[in-house]
Amino acid sequence: MIRQSLTVPPAVVPHWVVVLACPICGSGDWRPFESLNRDGDRVDYRLCNNCGTVYQSPRMSDKALDAYYLSYYVTEHQRAESVTDKELRVQARRARHLSTQISREVPTISRHLDIGSSTGRLMEAIQAAYQCVTVGIEPAQVYRSYCASRGLQVYPELSALKEVNEDRFDLITMVHVLEHLTDPVGYLIELRGRWLSPGGALVVEVPNLFGHFSLERPHLLCFHAATLRRALWASGYRTRRIVRHGAPRSRLIPLYLTALAEPAPDRGDARVRTSARTVMLRRRGSMAWHRLATRLAPGWAWLPLPELERVP
Repeated sequence: MIRQSLTVPPAVVPHWVVVLACPICGSGDWRPFESLNRDGDRVDYRLCNNCGTVYQSPRMSDKALDAYYLSYYVTEHQRAESVTDKELRVQARRARHLSTQISREVPTISRHLDIGSSTGRLMEAIQAAYQCVTVGIEPAQVYRSYCASRGLQVYPELSALKEVNEDRFDLITMVHVLEHLTDPVGYLIELRGRWLSPGGALVVEVPNLFGHFSLERPHLLCFHAATLRRALWASGYRTRRIVRHGAPRSRLIPLYLTALAEPAPDRGDARVRTSARTVMLRRRGSMAWHRLATRLAPGWAWLPLPELERVP
C-alpha cells in the first residue's frame, strides 16, 4: 500500500509508482532502508541487497516529476521563487572548487556541457579557466532566465541539443543531478553515445550517503562511492577518481562525492557487491559522526556562507 502524501500546488498531481528493481543493477532483492517524514509527507527508501544502492520506492511518476520540477522544485528547495543570495554564494564557491579539481586532471577543454546548470556559476568558471564554449541544461525557467541575463546559452532539456545540431563535448559536468534521475544508467549511456567525445571527461557530483543526510523528496537515489562507481561502470565508463569532500560547506563532514570518469570499453570490473549490512552500519556511523562533529566543532563542521563571488 502506498502511504505517501504530497503537499504541493494543484498543478502537481502526485501519482506514485513502485520501483520493482534496483535502478543501478536491476535486482529485485531489497530490504527497507529509511523513511523521510516532513510536513505530513512520507518518502520510503529501499536498500538493494545485491549492490548496496539506496533508492526511493514508491516514487513520483515521470509525469508528476516533470510537473514538480516545472512548478514547485525551486520554491521548495530554495524557499524562494527567484535566485537567492545564498545559492549564488554557495554555487560560486562550489564552482571554484570543482573547476580547480577539473583543471588538475583535464589539461584542455574546447566544448563544455553542464547538465543541471542552475545559476550558471560552474559554466562561467569553466569558461574563464579554459576559454571554451560552454552550454547548459536546466529545466527550471527561473534559472534559465538568470543565465540568459548573463549571456549563457542554456536549454531546458537534453533533447533540445539535437534540435539545434549541437556537436559533442569534451567535458560534461553533472553536479547534483544523478540522484534525481529515474534511469541514471540509461541517461549516462546516452551521454556517452551521443554527447561526450571519445576522449572526453565526465564529472559527476552527488550527495554522499555516508556523510550527507541525502533523503529528500526529489532524491530518487542515494549514492555512496561503491554505487556511484557501479553506476558509471554499468554505463560504459572507467572511473579515474572519486573524491569525498565537504566543500564548500564543511571541513569535517564528507558531504559529497565527486567522480571523474571517461568512456572506455575496457573499464575494469566495478561489479563489487556491497553487503546491505555494511551499508546500514556505515550509514549509522557516518550520521553519528555528523552529529558529533556538529556538536563539538560547529565552526568547522559547518562553514559560514562564503562572500558573494560575482563574475564580471
